[in-house]
Parts: sequence; structure tokens; C-alpha cells
Amino acid sequence: MGSCCILLAAGPSRRFGSQKLLVEVGGRRLIDLSLRPLLEGGCGKVVIVTGLDLGGVPEGVGLVNPGPVGEDMVKSVKAGIAACGNSDVYVIQLGDMPLVPPEFISRLIKVMETGLFAYAQPMDMGRRKKGHPVAISRSLALEVLESPEGTTLRDVLKAHEEEGIIIPAGPWCTFDVDTEEDLRVLKDLLNIG
Repeated sequence: MGSCCILLAAGPSRRFGSQKLLVEVGGRRLIDLSLRPLLEGGCGKVVIVTGLDLGGVPEGVGLVNPGPVGEDMVKSVKAGIAACGNSDVYVIQLGDMPLVPPEFISRLIKVMETGLFAYAQPMDMGRRKKGHPVAISRSLALEVLESPEGTTLRDVLKAHEEEGIIIPAGPWCTFDVDTEEDLRVLKDLLNIG
């Protein structure tokens, strides 16, 4: 059944002031930079959950419109899981996190394919803060799908804390582009004027 990677891109971009995922960074859209690690990291299937008209999405990448989501990220997660169908591993990534190395996606998938863990999540060891992407098992994905309204992915992970594994990572697992300042930092990190 393999792996399916879900790129969440349906949020409202309120703090950014405009649709941040379509902003160009070095000639590529932010969404494309965030998609690249999933495509290069060994995902069997890739699904983008978005209400945006993205155009130019690579062949084979699925698009799912979750309808209005507002701040309800779990609605997007559920739409992505449903679009993936029956997979062994579901990798959930945020559309505004372009610095994730493809090798880490591969590592997450390999860790989850052992069948030993309900989920795998990176932790920025410098800040001691958990980040993204998160990989979940098929049984946890089914639990997310069946969870009542108001339940977050964080709630589901917390309920299975003893069954998960934290993987040491760098600051890239907590860096997202929420503001113009974050975009400036990203351009500096990528050496883009």
C-alpha cells in the first residue's frame, strides 16, 4: 500500500496579508518549494489539500479541495487522508514549510514502515520544540478520520504519545513562512536577494 504525503495548503494566510503560498521565492512559488521534498523524498503518492487554483502542479500530484476550512486544519488533514486512500504511512506536511530536506521525508517513511510506531515527529533539538512533517500509521489515520469535530491532530498524537517516536531534527522543522519577515529570512537562508 505504500506511503502517501499530504501537503496542507488550505489555510487563510491571515498574518501574511496575501496568499503566501503563491509568492515567488527565487523564481518558484512557496508551495512548489514545500512540495519538492515530498516529490524527492520517496512518497508513493502526493496530495495537495487546497482551495487555490495552483496550475503547474507536477503530473501525478493530486489536488483536493476541502471546502471552507478557516482555522480548522484537521478538516484539511481529513480531506488529505481520504484522498490518499488506503496507505501504510501518511506524511502530513505544511505548505509554508519549504526547508524540510527530502532525506528527512525518506527517513520518516522508513521509520514508519517498520510498523513499530503510531507516529513519527521531528523535534528541533535546539529549541526543544516539536515540528513538521508528521508521519502517522494507517490505524492513526483512521482514528483521525473518525475523530469528532473539534479534535485536532495534536490531540490524537498526544493520546498516543507512548506509541510515537520523536526524531531529532534541526530548526527547519519549526520554520514556517507566516509573515513578510519570515519570507525575508527564507530568502536570506536561500541566498536570494
